[in-house]
Amino acid sequence: MLIILLPFGGTGQVGSSALTIGLKKHQEGNYIEAINAYNKGLKLSPTSAMLYDERGTSKLRIGDKTGALKDFQKAIRIDSTFSSPYFKRAKIRQSEKKYFKAIVDYNRAHRHAKGNAKVLFNRANCHYSLRNLSEAINDLNKAIQLDPRHIHAYKNRAKIHAKLENHLLAISDYDMVIRYNPNDATAYFYRGHSKQMLGKFAAAIADYNTALLIRRNYPAVNKKRAVCRYEIGFYKGAIADCNAVLHTKPKNKMALYYRGISKRGLGKIAGACMDLNKSATLGLVMAVDAIKSNCGGN
Repeated sequence: MLIILLPFGGTGQVGSSALTIGLKKHQEGNYIEAINAYNKGLKLSPTSAMLYDERGTSKLRIGDKTGALKDFQKAIRIDSTFSSPYFKRAKIRQSEKKYFKAIVDYNRAHRHAKGNAKVLFNRANCHYSLRNLSEAINDLNKAIQLDPRHIHAYKNRAKIHAKLENHLLAISDYDMVIRYNPNDATAYFYRGHSKQMLGKFAAAIADYNTALLIRRNYPAVNKKRAVCRYEIGFYKGAIADCNAVLHTKPKNKMALYYRGISKRGLGKIAGACMDLNKSATLGLVMAVDAIKSNCGGN
Protein backbone atom coordinates (compact mmCIF):
# COMPACT_ATOMS: atom_id res chain seq x y z
CA MET A 1 0.00 0.00 0.00
CA LEU A 2 1.14 3.57 -0.72
CA ILE A 3 0.23 6.95 0.75
CA ILE A 4 -0.53 9.27 -2.18
CA LEU A 5 -0.49 13.06 -1.79
CA LEU A 6 -2.51 15.02 -4.34
CA PRO A 7 -2.22 18.75 -5.18
CA PHE A 8 -5.53 19.58 -3.51
CA GLY A 9 -4.59 18.17 -0.14
CA GLY A 10 -6.33 14.80 -0.19
CA THR A 11 -4.59 11.79 1.28
CA GLY A 12 -5.54 8.18 1.53
CA GLN A 13 -4.37 4.60 1.31
CA VAL A 14 -5.21 3.01 -2.01
CA GLY A 15 -3.91 0.17 -4.09
CA SER A 16 -0.74 1.77 -5.43
CA SER A 17 -0.82 -0.16 -8.70
CA ALA A 18 -4.33 0.97 -9.71
CA LEU A 19 -3.76 4.63 -8.96
CA THR A 20 -0.28 4.74 -10.50
CA ILE A 21 -1.41 2.97 -13.68
CA GLY A 22 -4.53 5.12 -13.95
CA LEU A 23 -2.60 8.36 -13.59
CA LYS A 24 -0.01 7.20 -16.14
CA LYS A 25 -2.66 6.16 -18.67
CA HIS A 26 -4.52 9.44 -18.19
CA GLN A 27 -1.34 11.46 -18.78
CA GLU A 28 -0.75 9.45 -21.95
CA GLY A 29 -4.28 10.25 -23.17
CA ASN A 30 -5.51 6.68 -22.77
CA TYR A 31 -8.58 7.65 -20.78
CA ILE A 32 -10.53 4.41 -21.20
CA GLU A 33 -7.57 2.40 -19.93
CA ALA A 34 -7.22 4.86 -17.04
CA ILE A 35 -10.88 4.36 -16.13
CA ASN A 36 -10.43 0.58 -16.26
CA ALA A 37 -7.47 0.85 -13.89
CA TYR A 38 -9.49 2.96 -11.46
CA ASN A 39 -12.37 0.47 -11.68
CA LYS A 40 -10.04 -2.32 -10.61
CA GLY A 41 -8.67 -0.20 -7.81
CA LEU A 42 -12.16 0.60 -6.52
CA LYS A 43 -12.98 -3.08 -6.28
CA LEU A 44 -10.09 -3.37 -3.83
CA SER A 45 -10.57 0.02 -2.17
CA PRO A 46 -14.24 1.04 -2.55
CA THR A 47 -13.84 3.91 -0.08
CA SER A 48 -10.97 5.65 -1.86
CA ALA A 49 -11.96 9.26 -2.53
CA MET A 50 -8.90 9.72 -4.71
CA LEU A 51 -9.78 6.86 -7.06
CA TYR A 52 -13.29 8.26 -7.56
CA ASP A 53 -11.84 11.73 -8.09
CA GLU A 54 -9.34 10.59 -10.68
CA ARG A 55 -11.86 8.34 -12.43
CA GLY A 56 -14.18 11.34 -12.68
CA THR A 57 -11.36 13.34 -14.27
CA SER A 58 -10.83 10.66 -16.92
CA LYS A 59 -14.57 10.40 -17.55
CA LEU A 60 -14.64 14.12 -18.26
CA ARG A 61 -11.99 13.60 -20.92
CA ILE A 62 -14.20 11.17 -22.82
CA GLY A 63 -17.21 13.46 -22.56
CA ASP A 64 -19.02 11.62 -19.77
CA LYS A 65 -19.87 14.66 -17.67
CA THR A 66 -22.73 12.91 -15.86
CA GLY A 67 -20.46 10.03 -14.84
CA ALA A 68 -17.77 12.48 -13.77
CA LEU A 69 -20.16 14.43 -11.57
CA LYS A 70 -21.31 11.20 -9.90
CA ASP A 71 -17.72 10.25 -9.18
CA PHE A 72 -16.88 13.66 -7.74
CA GLN A 73 -19.96 13.45 -5.54
CA LYS A 74 -18.90 10.00 -4.31
CA ALA A 75 -15.43 11.31 -3.54
CA ILE A 76 -16.94 14.16 -1.52
CA ARG A 77 -19.21 11.79 0.43
CA ILE A 78 -16.23 9.66 1.34
CA ASP A 79 -13.98 12.58 2.28
CA SER A 80 -15.68 15.96 2.70
CA THR A 81 -12.30 17.61 3.37
CA PHE A 82 -10.84 16.59 -0.01
CA SER A 83 -10.58 19.77 -2.09
CA SER A 84 -10.05 18.32 -5.57
CA PRO A 85 -13.57 17.01 -6.35
CA TYR A 86 -15.11 20.31 -5.20
CA PHE A 87 -12.77 22.17 -7.54
CA LYS A 88 -13.49 19.91 -10.50
CA ARG A 89 -17.24 20.01 -9.95
CA ALA A 90 -17.04 23.79 -9.68
CA LYS A 91 -15.28 23.98 -13.05
CA ILE A 92 -18.11 22.00 -14.65
CA ARG A 93 -20.72 24.27 -13.12
CA GLN A 94 -18.74 27.30 -14.21
CA SER A 95 -18.60 26.00 -17.80
CA GLU A 96 -22.38 25.63 -17.64
CA LYS A 97 -22.65 29.27 -16.44
CA LYS A 98 -24.05 28.11 -13.10
CA TYR A 99 -21.87 30.64 -11.34
CA PHE A 100 -23.56 30.68 -7.94
CA LYS A 101 -23.28 26.91 -7.62
CA ALA A 102 -19.71 27.04 -8.87
CA ILE A 103 -18.81 29.61 -6.21
CA VAL A 104 -20.27 27.38 -3.50
CA ASP A 105 -17.95 24.57 -4.60
CA TYR A 106 -14.96 26.90 -4.98
CA ASN A 107 -15.62 28.10 -1.42
CA ARG A 108 -15.45 24.51 -0.21
CA ALA A 109 -12.34 23.80 -2.25
CA HIS A 110 -10.67 26.92 -0.85
CA ARG A 111 -11.59 25.97 2.71
CA HIS A 112 -9.57 22.77 2.37
CA ALA A 113 -6.79 24.06 0.09
CA LYS A 114 -6.14 27.69 1.03
CA GLY A 115 -2.80 27.71 -0.72
CA ASN A 116 -4.20 26.93 -4.16
CA ALA A 117 -4.19 29.99 -6.45
CA LYS A 118 -6.21 28.20 -9.15
CA VAL A 119 -9.24 27.99 -6.86
CA LEU A 120 -9.13 31.72 -6.16
CA PHE A 121 -8.52 32.59 -9.82
CA ASN A 122 -11.49 30.54 -11.01
CA ARG A 123 -13.74 31.87 -8.26
CA ALA A 124 -12.75 35.39 -9.29
CA ASN A 125 -13.89 34.62 -12.84
CA CYS A 126 -17.28 33.53 -11.51
CA HIS A 127 -17.61 36.72 -9.49
CA TYR A 128 -16.69 38.72 -12.59
CA SER A 129 -19.36 36.95 -14.63
CA LEU A 130 -21.87 37.88 -11.93
CA ARG A 131 -20.56 41.49 -11.99
CA ASN A 132 -19.30 41.21 -8.42
CA LEU A 133 -16.19 43.18 -9.35
CA SER A 134 -14.95 43.92 -5.83
CA GLU A 135 -15.16 40.22 -4.92
CA ALA A 136 -13.35 39.32 -8.14
CA ILE A 137 -10.52 41.75 -7.39
CA ASN A 138 -10.27 40.44 -3.83
CA ASP A 139 -9.82 36.86 -5.09
CA LEU A 140 -7.31 37.94 -7.75
CA ASN A 141 -5.32 39.82 -5.11
CA LYS A 142 -5.12 36.64 -3.04
CA ALA A 143 -4.24 34.51 -6.08
CA ILE A 144 -1.37 36.85 -6.95
CA GLN A 145 -0.12 36.78 -3.34
CA LEU A 146 0.06 33.00 -3.62
CA ASP A 147 1.50 33.03 -7.13
CA PRO A 148 3.27 36.33 -7.96
CA ARG A 149 3.87 35.13 -11.54
CA HIS A 150 0.20 34.37 -12.26
CA ILE A 151 -0.01 36.22 -15.59
CA HIS A 152 -3.71 35.55 -16.14
CA ALA A 153 -4.57 36.88 -12.68
CA TYR A 154 -2.75 40.14 -13.48
CA LYS A 155 -4.54 40.30 -16.82
CA ASN A 156 -7.97 39.76 -15.38
CA ARG A 157 -7.37 42.23 -12.57
CA ALA A 158 -6.17 44.80 -15.09
CA LYS A 159 -9.32 44.25 -17.13
CA ILE A 160 -11.47 45.00 -14.08
CA HIS A 161 -9.41 48.07 -13.15
CA ALA A 162 -9.85 49.41 -16.68
CA LYS A 163 -13.56 48.68 -16.56
CA LEU A 164 -13.73 50.74 -13.36
CA GLU A 165 -11.64 53.44 -15.08
CA ASN A 166 -8.74 52.87 -12.68
CA HIS A 167 -6.31 53.05 -15.57
CA LEU A 168 -3.15 53.62 -13.54
CA LEU A 169 -3.82 50.36 -11.68
CA ALA A 170 -4.58 48.62 -14.97
CA ILE A 171 -1.28 49.84 -16.42
CA SER A 172 0.57 48.57 -13.37
CA ASP A 173 -0.92 45.10 -13.83
CA TYR A 174 -0.14 45.04 -17.55
CA ASP A 175 3.43 46.02 -16.63
CA MET A 176 3.64 42.78 -14.66
CA VAL A 177 2.16 40.73 -17.52
CA ILE A 178 4.73 42.17 -19.92
CA ARG A 179 7.51 41.65 -17.38
CA TYR A 180 6.81 37.91 -17.32
CA ASN A 181 5.75 37.60 -20.97
CA PRO A 182 7.26 40.37 -23.12
CA ASN A 183 5.77 38.86 -26.28
CA ASP A 184 2.14 39.21 -25.20
CA ALA A 185 0.65 41.45 -27.89
CA THR A 186 -2.70 41.77 -26.10
CA ALA A 187 -1.00 43.12 -22.97
CA TYR A 188 0.62 45.90 -25.01
CA PHE A 189 -2.71 46.58 -26.71
CA TYR A 190 -4.68 46.92 -23.47
CA ARG A 191 -1.94 48.83 -21.70
CA GLY A 192 -1.92 51.18 -24.66
CA HIS A 193 -5.68 51.56 -24.33
CA SER A 194 -5.38 52.60 -20.67
CA LYS A 195 -2.64 55.08 -21.54
CA GLN A 196 -4.85 56.44 -24.30
CA MET A 197 -7.74 56.87 -21.88
CA LEU A 198 -5.42 58.94 -19.68
CA GLY A 199 -4.57 61.15 -22.66
CA LYS A 200 -1.02 59.77 -22.94
CA PHE A 201 -1.23 59.39 -26.71
CA ALA A 202 2.48 59.10 -27.51
CA ALA A 203 2.95 56.41 -24.84
CA ALA A 204 -0.13 54.60 -26.11
CA ILE A 205 1.22 54.69 -29.67
CA ALA A 206 4.49 53.14 -28.45
CA ASP A 207 2.56 50.22 -26.96
CA TYR A 208 0.42 49.84 -30.08
CA ASN A 209 3.59 49.81 -32.20
CA THR A 210 5.00 46.98 -30.11
CA ALA A 211 1.75 45.03 -30.31
CA LEU A 212 1.86 45.26 -34.11
CA LEU A 213 5.49 44.15 -34.18
CA ILE A 214 4.49 41.02 -32.27
CA ARG A 215 1.25 40.43 -34.16
CA ARG A 216 1.31 41.98 -37.60
CA ASN A 217 -2.39 41.48 -38.39
CA TYR A 218 -4.15 43.17 -35.46
CA PRO A 219 -6.87 45.56 -36.79
CA ALA A 220 -8.08 46.47 -33.29
CA VAL A 221 -4.65 47.99 -32.62
CA ASN A 222 -4.71 49.91 -35.90
CA LYS A 223 -8.09 51.39 -34.98
CA LYS A 224 -6.86 52.54 -31.56
CA ARG A 225 -3.57 53.85 -32.93
CA ALA A 226 -5.44 55.79 -35.61
CA VAL A 227 -7.26 57.74 -32.91
CA CYS A 228 -4.03 58.52 -31.06
CA ARG A 229 -2.25 59.54 -34.26
CA TYR A 230 -5.13 61.85 -35.10
CA GLU A 231 -4.99 63.39 -31.63
CA ILE A 232 -1.29 64.28 -32.01
CA GLY A 233 -1.82 65.58 -35.57
CA PHE A 234 -0.14 62.71 -37.42
CA TYR A 235 -2.92 62.55 -40.00
CA LYS A 236 -1.10 60.48 -42.62
CA GLY A 237 -0.38 57.81 -40.01
CA ALA A 238 -4.00 57.88 -38.85
CA ILE A 239 -5.18 57.40 -42.44
CA ALA A 240 -2.77 54.48 -42.92
CA ASP A 241 -4.17 52.80 -39.79
CA CYS A 242 -7.76 53.38 -40.90
CA ASN A 243 -6.91 51.87 -44.29
CA ALA A 244 -5.57 48.77 -42.53
CA VAL A 245 -8.85 48.41 -40.62
CA LEU A 246 -11.03 49.09 -43.67
CA HIS A 247 -9.11 46.53 -45.71
CA THR A 248 -10.76 43.75 -43.71
CA LYS A 249 -13.82 45.66 -42.42
CA PRO A 250 -14.87 48.12 -45.16
CA LYS A 251 -17.97 49.19 -43.19
CA ASN A 252 -16.23 50.05 -39.95
CA LYS A 253 -17.87 53.38 -39.16
CA MET A 254 -15.21 54.55 -36.69
CA ALA A 255 -12.38 53.88 -39.15
CA LEU A 256 -14.30 55.76 -41.84
CA TYR A 257 -14.88 58.64 -39.44
CA TYR A 258 -11.27 58.99 -38.37
CA ARG A 259 -10.02 58.62 -41.92
CA GLY A 260 -12.45 61.35 -42.89
CA ILE A 261 -11.44 63.86 -40.22
CA SER A 262 -7.76 63.02 -40.83
CA LYS A 263 -8.24 63.85 -44.52
CA ARG A 264 -9.88 67.06 -43.43
CA GLY A 265 -6.78 67.79 -41.35
CA LEU A 266 -4.72 67.43 -44.53
CA GLY A 267 -7.08 69.73 -46.41
CA LYS A 268 -8.57 66.93 -48.54
CA ILE A 269 -12.17 68.07 -48.06
CA ALA A 270 -13.79 66.06 -50.85
CA GLY A 271 -12.30 62.78 -49.65
CA ALA A 272 -13.08 63.70 -46.04
CA CYS A 273 -16.74 64.34 -46.81
CA MET A 274 -17.02 61.08 -48.75
CA ASP A 275 -15.76 59.07 -45.74
CA LEU A 276 -17.86 61.05 -43.27
CA ASN A 277 -20.99 60.48 -45.35
CA LYS A 278 -20.31 56.73 -45.40
CA SER A 279 -19.79 56.75 -41.64
CA ALA A 280 -22.99 58.74 -41.07
CA THR A 281 -24.92 56.33 -43.28
CA LEU A 282 -23.73 53.53 -41.00
CA GLY A 283 -25.21 55.38 -38.03
CA LEU A 284 -22.34 57.25 -36.39
CA VAL A 285 -23.74 60.47 -34.90
CA MET A 286 -20.29 62.09 -34.66
CA ALA A 287 -19.99 61.79 -38.42
CA VAL A 288 -23.27 63.66 -38.91
CA ASP A 289 -21.97 66.52 -36.76
CA ALA A 290 -18.66 66.55 -38.65
CA ILE A 291 -20.49 66.78 -41.97
CA LYS A 292 -22.46 69.81 -40.77
CA SER A 293 -19.32 71.64 -39.73
CA ASN A 294 -17.03 70.60 -42.62
CA CYS A 295 -19.13 69.63 -45.60
CA GLY A 296 -21.80 72.28 -45.69
CA GLY A 297 -24.37 69.83 -44.26
CA ASN A 298 -24.19 67.68 -47.41
